[in-house]
Amino acid sequence: MTTAAQIIDRSMRLLGALEPGETSTDDEYANGLIAVNGMLGSWNNERLMCYALREESLSYTAAVSATIGPTGTLVTTRPVEVVQAWVVDGSNSYPVLMISDEEYGAIVDKASTSTWPTKANYKASMPDGTIYFYPVPSAAGTMSLLTRTPLVAFAAITDTVSLPPGWEDALTYNLAVRLAPEIQVPLPQEVLGLARAIKADLKRMNSKPMKAYTELANLVGRHSANILTDEP
Repeated sequence: MTTAAQIIDRSMRLLGALEPGETSTDDEYANGLIAVNGMLGSWNNERLMCYALREESLSYTAAVSATIGPTGTLVTTRPVEVVQAWVVDGSNSYPVLMISDEEYGAIVDKASTSTWPTKANYKASMPDGTIYFYPVPSAAGTMSLLTRTPLVAFAAITDTVSLPPGWEDALTYNLAVRLAPEIQVPLPQEVLGLARAIKADLKRMNSKPMKAYTELANLVGRHSANILTDEP
């Protein structure tokens, strides 16, 4: 777990504004909090940026689906992805396999019921995401979800966040880039280079390759031909 204060202090050290072991002043923390929240606001406008892992509890009913978001069954920040899920029954937790849209679409009898679901599919629709259960639970229950969610603003420097690998560096180095002109210190070129490289790496990691397809076979029929001789 990382606090906003730790991110601000490390950014200040990267700029040479703090010595190892030193911490920021109250004014520096206040300025750093404004800067990091402004950066997070900008990143939330970038499709491939700004995700944190969060564990939350969803109370579901005997229904095929539940919604997650600002107006959902679970009122929270709408997740980008549900990474893992467990049905909680007393002191026991039973894993729920998260499946793709294609895998869920291939299920023939989506109305099949059981005591609790063993599989789930999440669609990150707007404004609320929807999680579909299979089999459909026959009774109400509780599901624990580990979600990948856009980072929200820090309310205080003591706020903590659980970050996936690489995200702490992304916040720290890019905050240093933003703070340098505000506190009027030179920005080391190594810091600028790493800030750009780390952010680019995260965008590549969060991108999903597009699946290419063609309907050419449907247009020209099923006959094959030798492309060198243009003969069947």
